[in-house]
Amino acid sequence: MTKTTETTIITTIVNFVLNAISITKAVKVSPFKDSPNSKTVNLKINFNNISLQSVVDSAIRSDIIRWQASARSAYDSIIDGSTVERNFSAPIRTVIITPEMAEQAFMTKLANMTPADRLAELERLQTEAQEQIDAEQALIDEEQAKLDA
Repeated sequence: MTKTTETTIITTIVNFVLNAISITKAVKVSPFKDSPNSKTVNLKINFNNISLQSVVDSAIRSDIIRWQASARSAYDSIIDGSTVERNFSAPIRTVIITPEMAEQAFMTKLANMTPADRLAELERLQTEAQEQIDAEQALIDEEQAKLDA
């Protein structure tokens, strides 16, 4: 494939117009930032008469800004009009689970169980907790033995 053919194909792809395409994602919404209440809705994004270039531009916007910020330190070595290549990577999503969220999830899990399953789950957790306590106690005893020696 020649460079001209490759450029023509890429130009054709990015100018492709998306029609009748939808993407649905379940999202949560709350009345304010730290609200304990939230609702889950299916947010449906419709792509009608939108160029693929517009979608790509939106997806890479934060990557471009990050690159520009990092390039400032090497500004003197940048050649005007040059091409810099980077591989696209999806943004990293950080999920923060607070102890309250974990407790609420656990309580919801228990509430959806039968009494027998709830008892079995609590017994399992009790066993795991005792094993952890025993392991910690063994470490304490080992450290104490070193100090006593």
